[in-house]
Amino acid sequence: MLTACNLMRNQMLVKLRNLPKWAQWMPAVIVLLSALLIGALIDAKQAKSNQTDSNAAKLSSVSAPAPDVMSMLDAAKRGDYQAQRNLAYGFAAHPYPGQEKNRVLGCAWYLVVLNSDHPQANTDDEINVQTYCGSLEKDLLETAKIRASQFLGEIKAGGK
Repeated sequence: MLTACNLMRNQMLVKLRNLPKWAQWMPAVIVLLSALLIGALIDAKQAKSNQTDSNAAKLSSVSAPAPDVMSMLDAAKRGDYQAQRNLAYGFAAHPYPGQEKNRVLGCAWYLVVLNSDHPQANTDDEINVQTYCGSLEKDLLETAKIRASQFLGEIKAGGK
């Protein structure tokens, strides 16, 4: 006994067999051309995205030169809020030229930012401490706290 679905399929096959040979291939050709067109559109979009990323990188490198780590360290020890944040970020996540990644120092500088009573300090600074200090092992966290205390002492002494 044929179901309605099988009956319709059989009717379609009979109609398809009665078409000329070139017309029988038309659905497959349409699917193939559609796939090629979609692939070309995706490639074009990726190329445009890569070009935009490349242009943005060129613009950022031209308009914002990388800060000198030593001058950033000096500014941070003089109490400069943004220099402290930049230094912490460099140590914790993305080192600046001349700076090495160091999770302990990153945490220490984020603790300095949070404990320096800066008027600019906000919840992002608390989140940074949770993120970068919370992932440290207990002994490394203690080392970071000691270093932060030392940095705070230098800042209170006038950055010396």
